[in-house]
Amino acid sequence: MNATEAVVWIGLATFAATLLGPIFAVEVSKRRDAQRERKNRQVDVFRALMRNRRSALSPEFVGALNLIEVEFFDAPSVIAAWKKLLEHFSAPHYTDRNAQQLWIETRGRLQAEMLVVMAKYLKMHIPDLTIAGGGYSPIAYEELEGDQIAIRKLFVQIANGVRAVPVQLVDRPFPPQPEQGERTNK
Repeated sequence: MNATEAVVWIGLATFAATLLGPIFAVEVSKRRDAQRERKNRQVDVFRALMRNRRSALSPEFVGALNLIEVEFFDAPSVIAAWKKLLEHFSAPHYTDRNAQQLWIETRGRLQAEMLVVMAKYLKMHIPDLTIAGGGYSPIAYEELEGDQIAIRKLFVQIANGVRAVPVQLVDRPFPPQPEQGERTNK
């Protein structure tokens, strides 16, 4: 290769670098932004699950649980833990009090295991005990949830004809009726 050919090749290389360099930089930047955005979505799902880990019936918890399949599709350990929890959710658990209590304890354990796996995948250093035993849920929330379930079940049984509407007669004096011609102030 002579000097003229070398200059031409250097010129072409310079031209290509000038033209393709910014395009390459934009592509790299777009990929980084997409990775950062995806990581933020994964963290959002994890945070929603952690925030509501004591209220498994909350819409936010259920919604976040349903997003795991989408946001963690390439994390086999997370998907495996999630599938175990979902499998447990479909197991019958209202046969009697003991079965219900065992079901709740197992749900808590599987849920904590899934959150621990997610935390590790996201490289968050949260102690396992904090995940399993942490969080706050007022007793009133649990009572309210229990009452709502009992009321719902009662109305479902009434609607299905399994139970009748409970009625109780009460002996209660009626207020005096105004005489004809008297006016009442309301």
